[in-house]
Amino acid sequence: MSISTTGVGFNRSGIALGTTAAKYAALAPSPSRTADAAKTSAMNTGDVVQISDAAKAAAAALQKPSPADNAIAARSKLDALYADAKSDGTFITFDTAKGGRQLDMSALSDEELAAIAVDHGGSFSQDESNDAAGWLNLRLAKTLQPFQNATMNGDRRAHAMTLNALYDSASQDVRDALGWTPAMRSEGDTLLSGDTARFGRLDWPSIFSNLRDASNNGGMAYKG
Repeated sequence: MSISTTGVGFNRSGIALGTTAAKYAALAPSPSRTADAAKTSAMNTGDVVQISDAAKAAAAALQKPSPADNAIAARSKLDALYADAKSDGTFITFDTAKGGRQLDMSALSDEELAAIAVDHGGSFSQDESNDAAGWLNLRLAKTLQPFQNATMNGDRRAHAMTLNALYDSASQDVRDALGWTPAMRSEGDTLLSGDTARFGRLDWPSIFSNLRDASNNGGMAYKG
């Protein structure tokens, strides 16, 4: 499945800035040691120890799967799909004219699809990478669909705001898989500024509401 991003908002080219959480993980205190110390302190003083929301968020960030973890998980899920097809007496195909069944990647996360599409480790075939990029672009199109008519009529405010929000929350692999770059992020700001001057300002809550709804109905995951 090869889906063009033309008309979706971004072209497939370029590289965005990104960082990995791995280099910070080594500097962070061990969650188990921190928990043990807090437990000991509570036992000695009789006080109830509460972990702040910021500390919980930091711990959760350190536990996010790495790009390599996403690639391993994606490879495992694809292998299971191939095995399931074989057990059903058929096979996975990228050309339905030859029979078989298409590779259904709907159960994979955005991060796993991106890991397949960029394929840093050479773990996937070109057909698999193309299909994964197609699935990710379909999810993006689903997220942007409510604004299609307004965009076609020259009002790109919601379109630009949604893309900006997705860009800001996306991982480097997702940005690379969709061809999103800092220059495109800047272009989104320019479009938004021009259309805001023409049509007025849009409220962000409605954009965030659509992002949450889309995340639950086949669109891209939004982590903001």
